[in-house]
Formats: sequence, C-alpha cells, structure tokens
Amino acid sequence: MKKIGKLILAAIALVMVNPLRGNSEEKNYLIANAEKNNSAVQIFRYYGNDRFETSTILSNLLSVRGSEHIFLVNGENFADALFSGPLASVSNSPILLTKKGELPKVVENKIAEMKVKKVTIVGGLSSVSVDIENKVKKMGIVVDRISGSDRFETAKKLSDARASVLGSKSSEKIAYASGTNFADALSATPFIYYDDVANILPQNNKPIVEYIPYKNESNKGNTLYIFGGINSVPQNVNSEYVTTRFSGADRYATSVEIAKECEKKLNSKINTVFIASGEDFPDALSVGPIVARHGSVVLLTEKNTLNSEVARFISERQIDRINIIGGESTISKNVVNEILELHKIQK
Repeated sequence: MKKIGKLILAAIALVMVNPLRGNSEEKNYLIANAEKNNSAVQIFRYYGNDRFETSTILSNLLSVRGSEHIFLVNGENFADALFSGPLASVSNSPILLTKKGELPKVVENKIAEMKVKKVTIVGGLSSVSVDIENKVKKMGIVVDRISGSDRFETAKKLSDARASVLGSKSSEKIAYASGTNFADALSATPFIYYDDVANILPQNNKPIVEYIPYKNESNKGNTLYIFGGINSVPQNVNSEYVTTRFSGADRYATSVEIAKECEKKLNSKINTVFIASGEDFPDALSVGPIVARHGSVVLLTEKNTLNSEVARFISERQIDRINIIGGESTISKNVVNEILELHKIQK
C-alpha cells in the first residue's frame, strides 16, 4: 500500500499546480481580500440557489474541464450517500445531488455540460428512483448503481469498490464512523484519501468482522481508525485491531482533530481550508472529493458561530485561502465576520 500512498500524494501535487485558482469564474465567489502577517488571505463563498445547484458549482473546483464520471446521490437524505466521498475521491469524480424522484434541471444541465460518460448512482430505488436512472440513460450515459439492503450494506459495497480501485481487497487500515450521524464521516473523507484506507465502514452495533468477509488471521493487529467520540462509536469496538480514535468535544472539534491528522499525513501545514455546515449534510458531502484532491481539510461550523477550536486551527496557521461552502442560510455573515475579526482584517 506504500506505493499507492505515494501515487495519491503525487496526484494531489498535480492537482495543486492548479488547485482552485484556475477557475476563471472564481472572482464571482470572492467575498474578502485581506492581509495576515503581510500575507494575502482570500475568503470565497461557493453556493447556488439550493443544495443541488451548489453541488454543480463545487464540481467546477474538481476540474475546470469537466468530468467523464460523476457520482449521483440523494441530496435530501444522507443514509446511502454518507460513505460515497472516499470512493469519489479516489475516482477523481465529483458528487452531484439529486432529489429522490426528480433530477433537478440544474443538475441535468451540468451532466450534459460536462459531457459525462458514466454516472454511478449511490443507493437503492428508495434513494434515487428508477425514473432518474432511465433519464440519465436516455442522455446516452452509462449508468451503474451501488446499493445494498440498507445504509450499512451500501457502505460496505462502497468500501469494496474503493478497495478494488486501490487494487487491494485487504487493506491494512480500516476507517469506522457512525452510520447514522453524518458529521464525523464527512470530516474524515480527506484523511481516508490521504492514508489510502480501503475499508470504510459504518458503526452498526455489530462486530466489524461481519462487515469484512475477507478478514483473516493476518489482519490481526492492523490499524482501526475511529472517527468520533464514544457517543458516536462505542469504546470497545473490536480488540483485534490497533485502534486510533479521532475525536473532540463535539463534531466541530472533531473536524479539527481530523484536520490535524491530515497535516501529518501530508507532512505539511494546511494553507487552504474548506468550511462547511456541521448542522446539515449536503454541502460537506458534495465538497468531500474536492477537499481531498486538493490536499486540504474540511472544518465544520454552526450556522451563526465559528467554533473556538476551528478558530484556533485557522489562526495558528498561515492560511491563504478560506472556502465557505453554502449560502448565508447555511453559514451566516456572522461566521464570516468572526473569521475576519480573527485575522483582524477588513473586507
């Protein structure tokens, strides 16, 4: 897996040659230019009229030339889509959101604009209807679907697909997060990508072995990463693995702890951050692959207040770009003002 890790870091380096600044429309999303310690700091806000349009706008940050492969997930319920970010990241594919029974016109237009050749639908018919599947097929696009009997089996199949892309069915590392609360799993997407973790599983009050059919004696002693506190994932999950837990006092502080671990994997301080809502899932879900492919981190915030741990993380680094994901109904002006005050800068 070490070779895979080097390839992933090389891919990040290639993307970062032209990470977010190659988009000619980026000036439309710039909301603040400032100075911090004689270094330029820019704050951007990426958003659309709704979560569906926001996902199409975010897709531009992954590739200004469009993508031949996209993931299409339910943007109204995260159950099946929660663990799609790590697979989309390693596939270098954006995540677009849809309604359960209707493909939003803005998403349909984006798929056509990008000249997509393949769409992977995540979730069963109760998440993304057959009508949507047929509509995409009529656009001349190949469609496949990853789904299971419930969110946990769907997550397992996403994990298997990621392992297949990485070229291994027996990763030395396993990521484990709540399957019923979205925050920790979405914060973990970049770390999972940077550390080439193949197995990403939801906590389901069952032994991990039940979700890893290819586990054998040689797996004992391998690494288990747990994302979230004991209220999200019980303390004694599985004693056969060397366990590392990333958690803070709440989901916001946990996102900071994960971000710090991302820096260790990248062996460098983060200079670009993405800030997404920790109160609702769609924006953090859509931005996951973009954050991962650009060697960045996602920090969670409340709608009206910037968490103190998030503020400390930003203030202790030479951050030159802050990307706020979502409109003011998701992350208010007050959060932006707190960031500006944090840096003692003017709009």
